[in-house]
Amino acid sequence: MTFVVVLTNPTDTDVSFDPCPAYQEGAYPSILTYRLNCDSVRVVRPHESVSYEMQAKLASHAMVAKFFWRLVPDGSYAKG
Repeated sequence: MTFVVVLTNPTDTDVSFDPCPAYQEGAYPSILTYRLNCDSVRVVRPHESVSYEMQAKLASHAMVAKFFWRLVPDGSYAKG
């Protein structure tokens, strides 16, 4: 599965990616933890967004799955 995560800074101050944020993704019962690739993005400026293309491997036998993606430890998440 390929999808895009858009992280938006709604504040009036920079959001630093130092250290680079971790995230979790998965479909029950599998939860995996990774770090974002911060090679080209170290700061998200006020009222700006950055996009990350993601790829997740889902079980080939699963017909229906609830998938989630969330930042760690902040807890912001998306599911579908």
